[in-house]
Amino acid sequence: MGETPFTHDPLELAAYVLPSNDELNMVFHFELMDIDTPQEGDPVPLIHKDWKLPQFKDIVGRWQTFKRSEGFWNTVFIENHDQARSVSRFGNDSEEWRSLSVKMLALLETTLGGTQYVYQGQELGLKNFPGSWGIEEYKDVASQNYWNKILEQRRKEAGREDIDMSDILDNFQRKARDHARVPMQWDATRYAGFTTGTPWMRVNDDYEMWNAAAQSADDSSVLGFWKKALRVRKANRVLTYGDFVDISSGHEQVFAYTRSSENSTALVILNFTPETADFLLDDSQGWNMFRFALGNYHHSLPLETLAIADNFAVRLYGFEGRLYTGIRPFV
Repeated sequence: MGETPFTHDPLELAAYVLPSNDELNMVFHFELMDIDTPQEGDPVPLIHKDWKLPQFKDIVGRWQTFKRSEGFWNTVFIENHDQARSVSRFGNDSEEWRSLSVKMLALLETTLGGTQYVYQGQELGLKNFPGSWGIEEYKDVASQNYWNKILEQRRKEAGREDIDMSDILDNFQRKARDHARVPMQWDATRYAGFTTGTPWMRVNDDYEMWNAAAQSADDSSVLGFWKKALRVRKANRVLTYGDFVDISSGHEQVFAYTRSSENSTALVILNFTPETADFLLDDSQGWNMFRFALGNYHHSLPLETLAIADNFAVRLYGFEGRLYTGIRPFV
């Protein structure tokens, strides 16, 4: 396992991973992780830029299909110790949408080809800590060094000590890797059950509600959904090894794709927005043969409403994700 954070060139990465070179089995490549980082000049991972779903789909699709015939193998991840929390970057961490969007992202990950990586707390839906926290709570050397660099520059330019740094703090709240390094939220006791001493970083404010103990016995929780999704993945080898085809084209809200092998096909449809989204499937593919397998609304919707309609139209609620499985390959 390798890590290549500064290399986006697929051919350079292929040299490490292709079996013919006998070097690494796989690498963490960071093109998707850099989608919300400005790439002009010298990229600064701590600075946020908006991203669009078509860009996201393009990156995922390109790597899912890259040199498969030659044995290139993917890592599947959207969190690690160097990244802010995925629900705060790619979902919606508001009280209304947090659980649903985390589960939608879990469905994305568990239906992509490659080796699955889940970072501590991702399976609980942990999010970035609040924007109300000051710079003193950002302990990481990268955060501190960048803050001090910009503060010094601005003081020199303005000729005074009192400088507005709120924009930098806002970027940190979105992007700093400190968010992945707060104490793990095990339970609702002091310091979230992480230690009986004093932790080096402050525990996120939401630990009393969002912790492993609270979710472990709740089948409808984020942790419960991850368990279901991983069971489905293990039971359907097509989700790990099947061919990938993006069937959602330039749709601005929906990411839809198939995973196909010789004897099975899976259909995944994901709404990346809080608004209801309509998606029309190609009517030539026999979608009525497909059966609903997993979704993040399945606890609140009757199964008959989750079936693919006769006109092959699918209506998704905000941040809804669905997985369907079929017995025939997608052609």
